[in-house]
Amino acid sequence: MSSPRGQVDASRLIVSLESETRAHPYESKRLIGPDVNYGRELLAALARRTGGWIGWQATSLRRIAGEIAFVPLHAARVEVGSDVKIRVLVNRSLDIAIEKNLVSRDFALLGRSVGFRQTLLDSVLELRVGGVTPAALVRATADGSPARQVAAVLSEYEALLHGHGTTDSAGVFATALANFDDQAQYCLGGRLLVAPSLVEHGLPGAFLARIIAAGAERLAGDSGDVDATSVDMFVAATPGDELREVFRRVIAEGRRWDDVEIVSTNVDTYGVALDVLCQQIGVGGTMSHGIPLARTRLGGYSSDVSHGLATDCRPISCAKLWRRENWERTRTSSR
Repeated sequence: MSSPRGQVDASRLIVSLESETRAHPYESKRLIGPDVNYGRELLAALARRTGGWIGWQATSLRRIAGEIAFVPLHAARVEVGSDVKIRVLVNRSLDIAIEKNLVSRDFALLGRSVGFRQTLLDSVLELRVGGVTPAALVRATADGSPARQVAAVLSEYEALLHGHGTTDSAGVFATALANFDDQAQYCLGGRLLVAPSLVEHGLPGAFLARIIAAGAERLAGDSGDVDATSVDMFVAATPGDELREVFRRVIAEGRRWDDVEIVSTNVDTYGVALDVLCQQIGVGGTMSHGIPLARTRLGGYSSDVSHGLATDCRPISCAKLWRRENWERTRTSSR
């Protein structure tokens, strides 16, 4: 039987969340998903069906690992580096490897590219999270290959981490695994429910296995052979036009906005267009990865001040920027 107009059938995952809520209404329940936003969206769907999510908390493997590793890291006087600091250390590792002639000339020339440095950052962090050591990478790669040269950067990066008393997410997982037996009893209270879509490898995979062995349970999920409602394709001139057509179809089908998710191939482009459209028609929306900083008030202020400094002009004061932005909003809303 099809659902009434404007309603969506509950998935097995939502049904399992409802069952947990009824069976353990007053116990602490932590939903472990790929990230916190994933869990919050599921709990929001649960609340729309049951009226609330009392006792639930959305979390992730990284957060739980951070709780378990907190005391050991503090005792060792090791801090978890911010995204900015980790990026700086990886960039510095590349520079050191170039200075020591540990990489080829072609590899060194690529280091001038911002895009290459971003790719190198991603590679180094993925290797770390995967539990791959520089020695293991050397053994698995051919001499002179780009991957072999990444091993040199990885080695320098690990040395810098140690020298700065800093660690990254991989270090957090490794510390949590090493101290699991001593610290988990203080951090894993309540019921731990693992999202069915959560599949990890490397250090996170090993940590997930320890969590499940300690009593965490996997929630029931929908099988892969669930029939899709429909597949409908259309063409639009711009991302804005495309999103307006999506909105039109949502309204035509009588759907609630809370039941709609939009997946895009370009987070920034579609995120900005969606933000503008939501403001125009007064519809609220949340975004998994946010929108570019330049679209926010703080980003706009920072851009103006930076432009003023770069052009050797006297920067506009924050008060003037605030008055100008408010005037622009008032002028736009009065049209």
